[in-house]
Amino acid sequence: MKRYIGMLCLCGLVMVGRAQTVTYATLQLTTNKTTTLVFPAAVKPADLGSKDILAQKAPDNENILFLKAATAGFRETNLTVITADGKLYTFTVLYDSMPAKTVYNIAEPQAVNRNEVSFGSGRMNPASAERISKRLLQARRLVHGIAHDKGDIRAVVSGIYIKENLLFLQLSLENVSSINYDIDFIRFSIQDKKIAKRTAAQQVEMKPVCTAGNNKRVRANSSAVAVFAFEKFTIPDAKSFIIQIGEAGGGRHLQLRVKNRNIIHAVPVDELRIRN
Repeated sequence: MKRYIGMLCLCGLVMVGRAQTVTYATLQLTTNKTTTLVFPAAVKPADLGSKDILAQKAPDNENILFLKAATAGFRETNLTVITADGKLYTFTVLYDSMPAKTVYNIAEPQAVNRNEVSFGSGRMNPASAERISKRLLQARRLVHGIAHDKGDIRAVVSGIYIKENLLFLQLSLENVSSINYDIDFIRFSIQDKKIAKRTAAQQVEMKPVCTAGNNKRVRANSSAVAVFAFEKFTIPDAKSFIIQIGEAGGGRHLQLRVKNRNIIHAVPVDELRIRN
């Protein structure tokens, strides 16, 4: 039971309180059984407003929320959950020593809001980032001059886009060989342009917050497109944004260098016309 206490102070946009609100369902909790809520999207971070309910997200499934009563016989309260797709769900919560139901599958139409919840001024929620990344897979090439060829494999940065707090990078791979190109890794980092002798290279790894498309294998005589979303950034004058692509079990490793001028000329997503 102790492992539940305080967990959502770190990992759940889940609020519990007695303020009046619109609710769509009633949950019954007890102290010796776990109630499971399965949402259509990941539960977002926030904290609990009441000690009457203990809550924890499933370690490997962010869309599953576990609940228990902290004390027997607590007064009626309510639970509000916001998910990564910007939906808000509210529940009335009662104590019951013998709850009739302990698993609830929550469907999106049960959300109390139609519009997406904002996660802060100028910040995009994860569901929107994923949706835009998938749309950008269809965007036509707008960036030229950032490419690398090796062993009949060609990698090209074909687009750089911006919306709110996210920078989107479109990467195209073409395989004109008769051997599949299996991707071991795609790494992103900011590195020094020039490294003086006897001086260690300064490197900062950049991790995408969202990925869409094919970044695993480019079949023989075919092509693939992937889009990577990053928290927006620019590059200091003495550094470059480096993309490294490694072939699994092979030697056709590729490296692309993106300059700051490419970043600051990112095209606003809202200006694009993309077929859905």
